[in-house]
Amino acid sequence: MKQHRFGSNNWNTAYDHSQAISVRLAQALFTS
Repeated sequence: MKQHRFGSNNWNTAYDHSQAISVRLAQALFTS
């Protein structure tokens, strides 16, 4: 159960990271 939790948390972190990159790219396009 602990291992499953860690894996799920890791996936969420990777998802949030990709979302943050998308936001930054969008902001860069709008500001330039």
